[in-house]
Amino acid sequence: MQPRIPGPEEIIQISDPAARLTAFLVIDSTRLGPAHGGVRVRAYDSERDALLDAMDLARAMTVKAAASMTKEKTRPSQVSPNR
Repeated sequence: MQPRIPGPEEIIQISDPAARLTAFLVIDSTRLGPAHGGVRVRAYDSERDALLDAMDLARAMTVKAAASMTKEKTRPSQVSPNR
């Protein structure tokens, strides 16, 4: 049996129709301390695609932070202009 990989601790969706903006803030893990991360601005085919990319990026940054022993976790954001 494979170990269960938990999902993100928190997902926040930010929308501003007037600005044609949908963004996702994903906090993967704060187990080792406060979060850190970045922002990716990209047009996605769907909100689902943007969210999945944010989740993948958050997980990768968590693993990177843990490997570097920084005691900080990641909080990347995805910004997708609405079409």
